[in-house]
Amino acid sequence: MSTSFTGYHFQDGGESSIIHNIPYVLVRNIREGARMVYRSKVDRLFVLLMVLIVSVIGLASFFPLFLGEELERQVLLISVLFVAMASFVLWCGFSVAYELKSDCLCVKGGPFRTQIPFGRITKVTDTRDILTGYRLLSSRDAIEIHYNDGLFGSVKISPKDKEAFLAELRKRNPKL
Repeated sequence: MSTSFTGYHFQDGGESSIIHNIPYVLVRNIREGARMVYRSKVDRLFVLLMVLIVSVIGLASFFPLFLGEELERQVLLISVLFVAMASFVLWCGFSVAYELKSDCLCVKGGPFRTQIPFGRITKVTDTRDILTGYRLLSSRDAIEIHYNDGLFGSVKISPKDKEAFLAELRKRNPKL
């Protein structure tokens, strides 16, 4: 079976799909058999927040250098710590993705992972409240997925293609 997706051509070859000549960064959703990955939508406000956080980390890291003390040996350590902290923040913020596997939704952001079996999802609602609760998102245009047996009971996410994500989630959990 062959399907067209956002102007690209996919060939389903049994257990795995063959994707021909598609640059990864240009593809919003990646279909591989029963697995689909949706990237997070990124707001301008989120980008500004990331710039602010990295700037604060930079100021805190390099502030001792402006005190005029001789800290030549510490410059390397401070630079390495700054790069490590800034990289971690950026990795967590810009690697957010939502993967629909054959049996569960996997929410990923940096080193953080949450797997929610489809049968445990009770409802999905729109939300603009992104400041409270468990969230792995980068946009105010978000949805909240409520589920049983979770530490927080829900997770807030912001898939770039929200309608396609919700349609695929409803296919995998018809009770929604």
